[in-house]
Amino acid sequence: MEFEVYVALLRTRLQTLRQRREPKKQKISTALDVQISFQWVVRQLISLLHQYPTGVTDCIAMTELQSLWDERSKLRTEWEKSLKRSKATITNILERKSIPASAALEVFVDVVEIVPNTTVYLASLRDEGKASNIAMYLPQKFYPLLEPPAGLPRAILSSGRSIRLTGCRVVESTSVDIRLLPSDFLAPLLSQNDPLDAAFLSACFSQMTLSQLIRRGFTIFQSSQGNQFTASQCENIHVNVIAKVLKVSELRTSAHPRHSTCQYIYLKDERNNDKIALILWDDQTNFSQLFKRGDSLAMHNPILASPYWQDLNSSTNQLNDNHLPSLSHLEYGTCSIFYIISAISSEILVASSALSISLSQAPSPHLNSTQISIQRDDQGTLDYETFSERFLIQDLRPNSVNISLLGHVKEITVTGQATNQTASSDSPSSSLSRNGSLNGSPSDLKVLLRLIDPSGEVVIEINGGDKDTVCSWYPGQYVFLRNVHTTSCIETNSDFRVICGSDNSAQTSIFTESSCLEVSSLAGILTSPMLFKPIRLAEIKEHATPYYIVQARIKSWHIPSQLSGNIESLIQRSHQPCNRLVVTEPSTQQSICSRCHQIMLDPISSYPPVWNVEFTLADSTGELLVSCLPSVAESLLQICAEDFLKQNHTDKLSYISSVLDREYSFSIFSHQ
Repeated sequence: MEFEVYVALLRTRLQTLRQRREPKKQKISTALDVQISFQWVVRQLISLLHQYPTGVTDCIAMTELQSLWDERSKLRTEWEKSLKRSKATITNILERKSIPASAALEVFVDVVEIVPNTTVYLASLRDEGKASNIAMYLPQKFYPLLEPPAGLPRAILSSGRSIRLTGCRVVESTSVDIRLLPSDFLAPLLSQNDPLDAAFLSACFSQMTLSQLIRRGFTIFQSSQGNQFTASQCENIHVNVIAKVLKVSELRTSAHPRHSTCQYIYLKDERNNDKIALILWDDQTNFSQLFKRGDSLAMHNPILASPYWQDLNSSTNQLNDNHLPSLSHLEYGTCSIFYIISAISSEILVASSALSISLSQAPSPHLNSTQISIQRDDQGTLDYETFSERFLIQDLRPNSVNISLLGHVKEITVTGQATNQTASSDSPSSSLSRNGSLNGSPSDLKVLLRLIDPSGEVVIEINGGDKDTVCSWYPGQYVFLRNVHTTSCIETNSDFRVICGSDNSAQTSIFTESSCLEVSSLAGILTSPMLFKPIRLAEIKEHATPYYIVQARIKSWHIPSQLSGNIESLIQRSHQPCNRLVVTEPSTQQSICSRCHQIMLDPISSYPPVWNVEFTLADSTGELLVSCLPSVAESLLQICAEDFLKQNHTDKLSYISSVLDREYSFSIFSHQ
C-alpha cells in the first residue's frame, strides 16, 4: 500500500538528514536515538492526517516530522544532561561541602550508630570502592529497618546495604565534619538473587495485590464517617504491595490547588495485570530519579487516594467483581517506605522479517530475515519499544511487550454470555452481524480481532476502552495497533496469546493513549496524492488487499436490498448509546438493536435517524455496488438524516440526485 511506501520514504529521509546535520562526535549511541523507528513515523503521520483533514503535501509532512523529531531529540538530550548533573558522590559532597536538593546518591551503608545520650541514629555512608564516608541523620520512619524482620537474621539497613536517596541537605559545624540532614526520599535496594532479600519480599510483599489494596481502601472509606477520606485515614491502612514500573511520565503542571507540579509513575501488578498510577507531587518528583522503567517498587504504606470517592452514589464507583474505582491512585506519604528491585536488562539479537519495500511499488511478499537488537529484562520479557523496523505478524514471540502492528482487518468476533457474533470478510452480511453484542458493560464482552499483513495473520484479544473502537470497524479496513503484547506459554499452558490494550479495563483511564487506530477512513489520505494510488473498478478482483482507493462517479442510488419501500427507506433508526441500526427480527418481527439485541419497546420513530444507502459507482472500466457508511453518506449529501426527513418529496429527490454523475475518491473495504 502507498501509505507504507511513503512511511518508508519519510523514515529514510529523516534518518539521512539527521546523519548529515549531526557530527559523529555528537551522536548518542543509544538505539532509541540512533534509529528513527518505523512505528514512530506511522504514529506521527496518522496524527498529522488528523490535524490536516484536507490533506498534506510532501513538504508539510517532511517539515512537521522533522520538527517533531528535533524537539524529541532536544528533550532527550536535556534530560540526559540533567540526569548527569543530578548524580552526586560522597567525594564531591566532601569537596564542595554542599549538595543540590535534586541530586541523587547511590551509596553503601557502612554502619548505623546511635548518637550518645540521644535517641537519634547516624548512618555512615560511602561510595562504592571508596574509603571516604559521610554521616547522615536517619529519618525516624526508617528506624524499624534497623531491626531484623521476623524470622530473618539480618536487618534491612545493615552494613553493606546499597541505598539510593535524594532531597539531601548538608549541615556544617565547627565541632564535627559535615553531615547530611534526614531525607524522606531514601530507598533501600533489594535483589531477588539475594536469599535474605528474596525471603523478605516473599514474607512481606506477596500477600496483597493492587486489587486487594484498592478494595480494602474502598471498604474502609465506605465505613468511615462523613464524606471525606483524609490522608491520615489513608496512612492508617498499613499495607505492603509490589508492582513493576511501566512508565515514568514527564513533569507536568498540577491541577491540584495545593501543588504546583506532579509526575505520574505507571505501575503494573504482574500477578494479575492490575494497573495503577503513583503520583508524586512537587519536591517528591525528585524521587523518580531513583528508579527507571522495568524496576519494581516494593511499597510499604503507600497512600491510596481517589477523587471520585467523595461521591459514593456515582455509578463510576460501584465496586463489584470486575471493576475497581477508575481513578484510584497511589501517593508517597510521610509513613511510606519504598524498596527498589532493579531490573537487570540486556540486549539480545532477534530475527526480524525485513519487508522489502520499493519507493515505487507495493511491499514485496518476499521476506528477508535480519537480526535486530532489542532489550530483554531479567524475567525474559522482550521489549520492542526501540525496535526500528516494521514489526510483522510472523515475528510474534511469547512474553513480548510494546509491539506495533499495521495490517488489514479480516474478522471481528464479539462474544459474551449469550451472544457470539462475527463479522468476516467471507460473510456478505458482516456489516450487520459484526455488531452483535451482549447487554451489560464492555468488560463483559470478549472482542477478538483477526489481523492480516504480508507475513500472515493472527487473532488479537482486545481489552479495555479499545473494545468499542474495534467493534465499530469493518473487515477490510487498514488499521494500526499499538501497545500489543504477548503472554508466555507457561502462563497459558498452551500457545501464547496476543493482546492489545490494558488487561484491566477499570484502570484504562490513567493510560490515555488509544491503542487502536483506523487509518483507511482518514479524510487526509484521500486528499494527499502521495498516500494513495487509485485503481480502476475492473482491477478490483485482482487487487492484492481488501482495501483500495478508487476514483469513480456515482451512477445511481439504491435502497438496500434487505429493505423495501420508498425513498424514506434510505433512513434507518439507531439505538443509543450503541449507535447501531434498529432492525426487525425475522422470527418475531420485533424491532431490536443490531448490536445489543435489546427489544425496542418505544415507537421506532422515537429513535435517532441515520443514513442507510447504497450507490452504484462507475468508471470507464466497469461498475460496482457499494454500501455507504452513515457518516460518508452525510458528507456526500451535505445533509443529516434527521433534516432529510423534514424535506418534502421533491427536495429529497433533489438531494439524492445532486451527487449523481459526479466523480469522487472513495476508500473501499472489500468483504469478499
